Amino acid sequence: MKPLISIAVGTLLAIAGLRFNQLYVSMTVNPLIGDESFVKKFGYKPDATTDDQLRIRTHLEYVEALLRNRTTRAMSSDQQKKRRFLLDKLREYRQRGAFPKNYDYVDERKPCFIDKDGTICAVGYLVEQTAGRKAAEKINTRYQYATVFEMNDPKLLDWIAQSGLSREECQLIQPTYSPPTPQQIPDKYKITNSYAISSALLNGTNVALIGAQLMNRPGINPKRTGTWGALTGLATLTLGLVNLERFSYDQTTNYYGNRGDYSNKAKRSLSMVNIGAGAATTLLSILNVSAYNKSKRAKTVSVNVYSPPVETGSAIGLQVTKRL
Repeated sequence: MKPLISIAVGTLLAIAGLRFNQLYVSMTVNPLIGDESFVKKFGYKPDATTDDQLRIRTHLEYVEALLRNRTTRAMSSDQQKKRRFLLDKLREYRQRGAFPKNYDYVDERKPCFIDKDGTICAVGYLVEQTAGRKAAEKINTRYQYATVFEMNDPKLLDWIAQSGLSREECQLIQPTYSPPTPQQIPDKYKITNSYAISSALLNGTNVALIGAQLMNRPGINPKRTGTWGALTGLATLTLGLVNLERFSYDQTTNYYGNRGDYSNKAKRSLSMVNIGAGAATTLLSILNVSAYNKSKRAKTVSVNVYSPPVETGSAIGLQVTKRL
């Protein structure tokens, strides 16, 4: 039994370690060296609040210097010439500062060969400058969000072989890109303090009134609590319906890169809770008031029949009660 437990624990730890590594890689600017470039230059690791343009420029600058310092003795003169040309183009690309956006992966950093705006990545730019834009676009149709190691395109591999750069060096160049910053939600779609407080007060009152109706203790007027419950329930229902708004972004400003309607999830969730709680409180209160009124209208008629008293002073009686 113990060996099986050890194997199971080891497997879980291995899976957890793999997942942690995947999460780490998905947050860094490059899968091979992570954020080494940023740490070397600034002395600390970047985080989600760090400007992505700064991270990419820093990475490309670092990699260019790294590749220029590598020995090229084993290469032919033609390969060395092409290598220098491509590294010059890489510097040109970095200085231009036009980098693609990762529109389709909202929870992780991903490489993007050419984005929907037509902006090309660093490796794509090198391909474009030597093999033409059509060659880069053809690669993009199959490998838009792939790493260089994942691209098994024969023409790309042939281009790399002739470029004076290795496949590993091309992967070293290729940055990953963070999702674009979400469009600022207009104030009218946010949960305001007044909406939050009124929702809390109404729902608290609903719970108290429903509890009073269910307990049905002496001193509690069912009709009064039921009436108030129906009123507060309707108020809560109305509050939820009024605030159940939607808004849309067009394709140029949409965080997700496509058309569609998106609502403020927090406000929409609160509105749905108000609608459900209000409807339930109103219905239950109306049913309780109706039941109370029905019980008040109910009347009974009793008929008593007694026999003449006997000498012992006792008598026999019969009572018949009829509910009308």
